[in-house]
Amino acid sequence: MAQAMKLPRVHAIDFKNESDSLTIGDVMASAKTTMPELYRSMMEAGEQRSQGMQHRVNHQSIREILRWMNQPEELTGVLPFYLAMTQIRDANGRRVGLEWVATWQARNLTIYANLRERMKPDDRWLVIYGADHVTPLLQLLQDSRDVDLVPVSDFL
Repeated sequence: MAQAMKLPRVHAIDFKNESDSLTIGDVMASAKTTMPELYRSMMEAGEQRSQGMQHRVNHQSIREILRWMNQPEELTGVLPFYLAMTQIRDANGRRVGLEWVATWQARNLTIYANLRERMKPDDRWLVIYGADHVTPLLQLLQDSRDVDLVPVSDFL
């Protein structure tokens, strides 16, 4: 896309702290052991979401899928999963889910900071991000009150 638009550069704004030793797999393993009902509920919701996406991939165009994915109710659809994760404790009572979600949110804040430090007045940006990070990033940009956001749906 950048080449087609003849842009002079593409900026990487993601951040992943490689020193993080707690993974989402660790958190879900704890949930499976210590909170089996919550674990089952989260896994069922994830499976339903996955099946719905697979159905769309099999039957819709990329444009149609992107339109659907960027509807407000879909953008916020994953947030209940992360909020449920905050309740997960390991066998010792450690709030491993909350720790992981805090790291995930720190990543969102770092992505926001990386984007903002590269923005200049009157710049126009196209930001492409994974679905789980879009809603927090949009919220941060809206709350900054320094950025005029144009929904991608205006271009799809």
